[in-house]
Amino acid sequence: MRFKVKNALKEIIIMNTNKKILLIITFLLIMCTGISISYAFFKVASSNNNANTNVTINGTNLCMSLQLSSNNVTLSNEYAVPVSDAKALSSDIYKTEVTIQNNCGDSQSFNLLLVPNSSNTMPIKALKYALVEEGVTPTSGTLISNEYILDSTIQKQLLAIKNETLKNGFSVGSGTVSSGTKTYNLYLWIDKDEGSLGNGSTMNKSLNAYLTLGSGSVIGEIKTDLYHTIENRYNQDKTYLGLYNGEGADTYANPVYYYKDNVENNNVLFGGFCWKIVRTTETGGVKIVYNGIPFDVANTSPIEQSSYANISNDATYPYTFDSTSKTWVSTNKTNSATGTITFTVATAGDYYLSYVMSSESGWDKAKFYKNGTAIGDSNGYSGTVSGAVALSGLTTSDEIKVEYTKDSSSSSGSDTVTFSIGKAVGDPVKYCNNTGTDSQIGESAFNSSFNSPAYVGYMYNKVYTTSSRSIINFANFSGTIAYADSVTYDSSTKKYTLDSATATTLSVSSSNISTLVGKYTCNSSSTTGTCTDAWYIVGYSGNYINYYSLSYGDVDGTDNGQDYVFGSSFTYANGTYTLSDTTTINSDNWASQKSNVDTHHYTCMTTGTTCSSVYYVYYINYGTTYFITLTNGKSVSDALNEMLYADDVNKTDSTIKTYIDTWYESNLASYEDRLEDTVFCNDRGILNLNGWNPNGGSTSAYLNFKNYSTNQSLVCANETDRFSMSNSKAQLKHPIGLLSAPELILAGYYGSSHYFNNGQDVLLASPVDLNRDVARVQKVDTYGWAYHIVFDSGGGVRPSVSLKSGTEFASGDGSFTKPFVIE
Repeated sequence: MRFKVKNALKEIIIMNTNKKILLIITFLLIMCTGISISYAFFKVASSNNNANTNVTINGTNLCMSLQLSSNNVTLSNEYAVPVSDAKALSSDIYKTEVTIQNNCGDSQSFNLLLVPNSSNTMPIKALKYALVEEGVTPTSGTLISNEYILDSTIQKQLLAIKNETLKNGFSVGSGTVSSGTKTYNLYLWIDKDEGSLGNGSTMNKSLNAYLTLGSGSVIGEIKTDLYHTIENRYNQDKTYLGLYNGEGADTYANPVYYYKDNVENNNVLFGGFCWKIVRTTETGGVKIVYNGIPFDVANTSPIEQSSYANISNDATYPYTFDSTSKTWVSTNKTNSATGTITFTVATAGDYYLSYVMSSESGWDKAKFYKNGTAIGDSNGYSGTVSGAVALSGLTTSDEIKVEYTKDSSSSSGSDTVTFSIGKAVGDPVKYCNNTGTDSQIGESAFNSSFNSPAYVGYMYNKVYTTSSRSIINFANFSGTIAYADSVTYDSSTKKYTLDSATATTLSVSSSNISTLVGKYTCNSSSTTGTCTDAWYIVGYSGNYINYYSLSYGDVDGTDNGQDYVFGSSFTYANGTYTLSDTTTINSDNWASQKSNVDTHHYTCMTTGTTCSSVYYVYYINYGTTYFITLTNGKSVSDALNEMLYADDVNKTDSTIKTYIDTWYESNLASYEDRLEDTVFCNDRGILNLNGWNPNGGSTSAYLNFKNYSTNQSLVCANETDRFSMSNSKAQLKHPIGLLSAPELILAGYYGSSHYFNNGQDVLLASPVDLNRDVARVQKVDTYGWAYHIVFDSGGGVRPSVSLKSGTEFASGDGSFTKPFVIE
């Protein structure tokens, strides 16, 4: 039997611009028989468009045919902007008539599919549609969400007719025709919220697409790769998934979705390791972060209360048994108190202790013991966590103890530990819920040294090390201090004493500390005590005094002052720096005049104005200056550029990069073909130069890199900070790196009760500051955000990789016990 096919291509053009807004939806019905393909030229009525070539695309459902109203629909001006459902559905402007004919006897289902072509720039998921039978008035629209892989027949026809390889389409309605024909009205418009893609996401965008017809099974398969699974979850439930609509989002080829808060269904098993999904990438990949080695957990059946033996329950804070869930629940709500229960099992076997914590993270803790030895995490469990501890080969004489301890404050009725003992049933499953150090590949310093801004780099090259020099001594004064107008020196004992005639005491405060200027002290409250070094006080700042330390019989502090010349700039010739626009500060006046260095940072650290190498002072801590040394005519701007921005800034691997690369080569290298080359951002952009600004920068504030306290931008501005395998200026050896602070801020990281919290310090790729002479990078811990000195070795390492676009999973739903399995 030969079936008659009637189908059509509908070319749709929607233009949303900020000058002349035009939306044109053009329909043309081209009839054909069999599987032949016809085409025709159609001249659009509006003069704003050129002639378009329209073709018929045939589905493979031979029983169904499609007819579209022949009228052109032109939407312009106020109709071509995001609108509400009510406005779109109350106007014929957004509507076209669609007639579906059943050419066979049996009831037939159909699906209308919108297929964006290569000219399309409109985000499809910013559109809404409604497909209703004729005579039915729709009340709401549906965001376009379900994306399909096109049936191979449709793909071949699109390639043959339009010379385009198009593989994906979006459903804009479906239905069933029992016999004959049925007429529908199709509404299509730009959603008033632009599909939550972000305000302005459709501005200056055009929709160019085809409409084709087929059955759900023939059109193709709904996309089930990992990226689209995440996308579909976002469309269904936004509780733990967000859509990135921040800086740069309007340039992405694919929307970026990110997991947030205390989500529990973002677990992946890949390469033999557990990972957490952090976000998708603009290329359609999926960025994941290491979460340890999977461990086997058997299905368990909680035992009845009668199967617990030799129970010793706390008299004051007894644990209560819930016969429905077969769990024990703590009742301890008292500050600084511990509730304990011990027991054995009535029958030997393999068991698991399952627990659920609901408590104040870092303070209230539950600990589990077997025969007096801690099991699970020896530090205990805290916060909002759950898990299981294996009790293999448990005998009837093994004693299990559970302790739940409240801290000294903030008792709450919701603070509990709930646990059960379950007997293993069936084969074990791979479990991905590691915490603590189990979720790390180990610990590492970020870099080998600390005394340069260069060391915040994931890679670095030129290093200008910092140094310090004391211009004058300083000390904090509080309490009672004895002082005098002069001192005497005993050469036999080599000790100083205060002049007894003028010695007195002062209870130091901010209002009277100025009276100590020009006085001598042994830095004690005794007017008769002796000291090896007497102090002569020359200035103060707050409760800090500046002083000269007298020794070896020197009893006159008034002649210890020294001049230092500082310049706001310099000239350089014949190997010599010459300071320009100079100011002189005597160490006697350091406390009151050191602020002059804010605009005069260059110095030879002498009374002179010339030197072969010059010092640039960037920070002053009372009487101590911190500086870098410049040679060969270099300025501070040259130094910063060479350390942070220059094209060759990335030559030497940091300590942590070497550590991660070594782990990768031993554990993940064979899976490299499954990974995409994505960007790992080590953003060394400057938030505030402060004392590093020679034109005027505070020497009492640190050099600050970008402020990450609220920054959720995924844009990595500097090319030399965008580490990837394909970036010659920031080139990775392998497609692996560290997460950035903005990625975790975007994910709502706040310490406890978050999917990334592992109870330990974890290093990130984001620089923080140069604290005096110590470079620091960002880290996270149980309590939230913290700073990490780059050479400290105790930083937890959780590397990140990105799965390629189109990566499919063999099984799982992302839960702890059923992670997405990537084979």
